[in-house]
Amino acid sequence: MQQQYKQDGANYSSDSLNSSHPLNPSHPVHSLHTNSSASLNYIYNLPLEIVEHVIKQLVATDATEAFKIVNGLNRFTRYSPFRKAILLDKANGFDMDFAAENGLVSLLDWWLYESGLEISQLSFSDKGLEGAVKNNHIPVLDWFYKNGLIKTCVVVDAANFYGSMEVLRWIKKRRLPLLCSRSPVDVAYERNMPKVMQWWINESEEPLTWSACPFDMYMNVSKAQNV
Repeated sequence: MQQQYKQDGANYSSDSLNSSHPLNPSHPVHSLHTNSSASLNYIYNLPLEIVEHVIKQLVATDATEAFKIVNGLNRFTRYSPFRKAILLDKANGFDMDFAAENGLVSLLDWWLYESGLEISQLSFSDKGLEGAVKNNHIPVLDWFYKNGLIKTCVVVDAANFYGSMEVLRWIKKRRLPLLCSRSPVDVAYERNMPKVMQWWINESEEPLTWSACPFDMYMNVSKAQNV
């Protein structure tokens, strides 16, 4: 599919760009990495529109690296706060939810240590934690726990919903309260997750109530071998 770009008042299409043009996907700029100051200096000298395009392309393959480029550009005065905001927006919004869902602990660290915000000012929603649970990003959950930002009920509910045994075991290992908004037995029954039900009955050591799950199924699961 042909893409259209504009630079210095001229219009370009992806088909018309030769390999030496920075907007061409085969140009070396698309494989730059921020462990080299020369890379950032090279990016600095490119038109802003090209930088935005490169970052957007890089997000799909290496979101952490794309964010490091944006953050690295902060030291250049050419990138005013307004332009940096544009870059962050073009780079898909590297917020804490994005970091949690994608397992990017390094990005979470940036928000905590380099964003200039106090820990009480950090903004994230349940969506990020739910994504971390769904994708079994245990290091992300460790990060939220270590920094006192974990929302236990959100994590437990998501683990029940997605059937994440690893997360349920992580919660118990951390000795967090197994708080949830609905009976885990009912959730496991409705979502056909016998292993989750079995874990709650045989390993959680929690008093359980239920209403949707048939009693005979509960008894059969309770007699089964532990997961």
